[in-house]
Parts: sequence; C-alpha cells; structure tokens
Amino acid sequence: MLCTDAILGQMSQVAKPQIKFLSELFNIMFCINGKYNFLNLSRYSSYCDRTLRRWYSRPFDFVHFNILLISQLCWSKLIAAIDTSVMLKSGKKTFGKGNFWSTSLNRAIKGIEISSIALIHLKTRQAFNISVRQTNGKKSGEDSRMNQYIHQFNDVVHWLKKLNVLYVVADGFYAKYSFVRTILQNQLHLISRLRNDANLRWPYQGPHPKRRGAKRKYEGKVSFSQMDKFRKITDYNGYLLFEALVYSISFKRTIKVVMVRPIDKPNQYALLFSTSTLLPALYVVQYYEARFQIEFLFRDGKQHLGLADCQSTQQERLNAHFNFSMSALNIAKLHILERNSFKPDTVISIDNYKRIKFNENWLNRIIRKLDLDPDLIKNNPNFKELIFYGS
Repeated sequence: MLCTDAILGQMSQVAKPQIKFLSELFNIMFCINGKYNFLNLSRYSSYCDRTLRRWYSRPFDFVHFNILLISQLCWSKLIAAIDTSVMLKSGKKTFGKGNFWSTSLNRAIKGIEISSIALIHLKTRQAFNISVRQTNGKKSGEDSRMNQYIHQFNDVVHWLKKLNVLYVVADGFYAKYSFVRTILQNQLHLISRLRNDANLRWPYQGPHPKRRGAKRKYEGKVSFSQMDKFRKITDYNGYLLFEALVYSISFKRTIKVVMVRPIDKPNQYALLFSTSTLLPALYVVQYYEARFQIEFLFRDGKQHLGLADCQSTQQERLNAHFNFSMSALNIAKLHILERNSFKPDTVISIDNYKRIKFNENWLNRIIRKLDLDPDLIKNNPNFKELIFYGS
C-alpha cells in the first residue's frame, strides 16, 4: 500500500515539521477547487498563506522523493525522457521570464519554461516525473538553455544508473552534439529525431587501395530518395520501417537511422536515430513513441494540479510549486495503478481520482468537526458509496 508518510520517513534529512507540512500539502492538493495559489491553498489547509510561502522557500530533495515513490512500482524495463513545457506568466520581476517557443501555438510567447526528466514504465506505458526545473530564459553563452538541460540531466544521471536505465528519448530539439556527448559520456544512449535533410555519410565498406595517406572513410552522402542501401525491417501500424548504419557529421560518430514512411504516403518520411547501433529498429520506434507519455504529465499537471497557477516571482518558490504539482501527479497515478494491480490497460483519470479524494477528505472533516464516532460511520456499508459519489 502506497503511503506518502512512510516514504517521507525514509528520507533522513527531512525533519518532522516538514514531514507534517508535506503530508498535509499532498493531501489537500487533490481537494482544491480553483487556482493553486498560496491564498487558495490556505483555505483548505491548517497553514496560512504566509506560512505556505515560507515552506515553499525551504529546500527539499524532490528527486529522491520521486525515486522512492516510483520504486513502489512492479518493475519492468524503464527508459528516461526529457522535454520542456511553456506557460504564460505575468510580472516584470518573475524569475526566468523570457521568450520561449510554444509548439501548441506554433510561435514564440513571453512566459516561463520548465524542463522535466521523467521515467517511462514500459509495461504500463506511464510516465513519472523525477525532476522538473525552471529554465532561466535570460541567460546565454555558457548558461544557454541547452547547457541548463545538460546540467539538470547530470544532476539525476546517477539515479538513472541505479535503476538500470540504458536509453534516453527526446524530441529533435535535443539532437545536438553537446547533448549527445553528455549522454554517451554517462554510458547511456540517446534516441531522438533528425531533420529530414540531415547531413549523413555512408561508411566506406570496400577494400582500401595501397597508397599513402589516411584510409577512405566515406562512400558518399546519404540520399533519402535512394532506398537501395536501406534495409527494410517490417510494417508497423501503417508504416514501413527502414534502417541503416550511417556516419553523422554533426554527432561525429556512427549511428543507427530508422526511416519511418507511411504506407499511404510514400513520399513522406521521418528520421529517427539511436546512438546504439545494436538496438533493433522496431525498439527505436517503440521507445520514441513512448516518449509522448511525458506530454501527458504536462497536460494533467496544468489541467488538474495547478502546474501553471503559481503567482510567486521567486525562483525557489516557483521550482517548489512545479515539483509539488508533478510529485502529486506521481502519487495519484501510482494510487490508481495500485488499485488496478498495475495492469497495463489501466485507465488513468486524475479528475476521477480528485473527486474521490475530495469526497473522502470532506467526509473526514465532517466527522472531526461534529465529533462523530469515526468507526461507526466508516463501518457503515453506505460510507463507500459516499466516497465514490460523482466519480
């Protein structure tokens, strides 16, 4: 049985007052109607809004907490994913405010950006956040956004190794030499997407002539209109898969490229790649598909747990708010999976889970405030019906 208090008790650096605060916060986050700001949180909590602000400013090891949460899963193979999300934010003094590209609006907007590193459980096909961090949009050079993503990854990579994670999946934005080099230096492999006009070379496979100088390395540039050197693998969900080992000029190494072509639109294609040349092409496609589970974390966090509602301008409080929202989402998903014995076809509905938790919290509050006998009421056969009312 998943118990947040027991997990917090395993973290020796967390004092009892902070455990008490965190337990109450993770409980009320599923009971709130309206915005998830300090004033509204105080309406459902025993803490006032000023006390909440102070607690949000205190350090807490969210990565360790999330790893302990996820360890409750019935383990199967895990892969890691990294992605960003942009949200609107007003206030001239808000930390990290800048211009960020919004894929949903297809244009740059002024706001803030968060970067999330998540674990994807392949058996249940669910993503669980382990680290979320705000991007500082006003820095460049050594503190560029890509370097900030790399620094965040380096902070959690030792946890990934402990969980035997071998592959990191990311969208095409991360297909850059600096990020690829970071992944490989940590003995992991990257699965991502290439531009359709990527600069690739065929490795030379023929005999080398007896002459002075370096041996011939390349046979020519890869042309994606000529398919004779690509090896067809299989048909997969309406797509044709082709693979080849090529040399990437950008990454300065040999990679496995998987070309995905729709059967009904043979002139269109997408290029996926893996820095592991031994990974089967079908796994490359399936792992990249699983990457989209991280998008549901951002969606559920914004829709149900106030991920974009924080009204603070300070870096510590903003980061705490983002992490509280994502950790609460982990708790909800794990509770739902646990109730369904971690079945792969489990339907995750955070809205339904919040309804149940609100009913349970409201009934317990009535019992306490009216000095009723909790054993008498909770043993009533109609009590469970009230908890699931409206769910």
